[in-house]
Amino acid sequence: FFGVLQLDEQRAEVQLLQEQLALSEQSVRSWVQHGLASESDLDLVAVQQLEAEQQLLRIAALRRTYADMLGYFIGRSPLTVSEGEDLQLQRPTAEAESRFAPRLAETSSTLSLFSAQESLLDVQRKSLNSRLRPTVGLFLTGAYHNRLMPIVRQSNLMAGVSVSWKFGALYTRKNDLALLAHRREQIGWQREAFLFNNGLQQREAYGEIASLRQQMRLDDQRVALQENILEKTRLKVEKGTETVNELLRQTLSVSKARQQRSAHAMLLLQATCRLHLIQEK
Repeated sequence: FFGVLQLDEQRAEVQLLQEQLALSEQSVRSWVQHGLASESDLDLVAVQQLEAEQQLLRIAALRRTYADMLGYFIGRSPLTVSEGEDLQLQRPTAEAESRFAPRLAETSSTLSLFSAQESLLDVQRKSLNSRLRPTVGLFLTGAYHNRLMPIVRQSNLMAGVSVSWKFGALYTRKNDLALLAHRREQIGWQREAFLFNNGLQQREAYGEIASLRQQMRLDDQRVALQENILEKTRLKVEKGTETVNELLRQTLSVSKARQQRSAHAMLLLQATCRLHLIQEK
């Protein structure tokens, strides 16, 4: 999933590079006409345009592969080539608190499991108590005949109450209660261990998010500086004090800085999604 999103970001950056190279080509052709550049400079631009086209082909092929893997994972494989190329994914938002505030979602599946286990122990405890109580039963019997001796009554009816008390549960009660108490302690230890480990994982995720945000702020500054250098280099080429080769180098530097910013943005998105998964465990 994130591989496809990352490739989409790379594709957008390479397409932007192609637009810049197309503008550079127009400028170089104009400079050639005015004697500020040579035909070899046009060849340099053409080489960079071919490399950009090759990058797009590699990205498209890799994206189809990742899309097919994603389709297999969600039960929609095999995807056709067009489906792999046209597959559109909704990008989640990268939102997380800037300050560390560890928390667990109310729907945490692990904590719900611990609560269910404790509820089961409560039911088992009530069952132990009920086994100590006597069992009271009612009975009713009747008979009718017409072939016995006259001294025997032709019909009779009997009713009564039966009481039974099993003393075996009394002998095992102490051990049964000890087992339930031990099991409750185990659940408590497991809950504490889970909360401790989950807190560590959240701290690690928040640290990664904070680091990526700092890197992205520096990426923004770097992109702005590279774009400024590129514009100054373009003016120098127009004045004949700089070469077209340097212009292309600065153009590629701008593209590289933008791609690095996009890569950090995708890593931030992954880290944020991972944090949400940790909180909902």
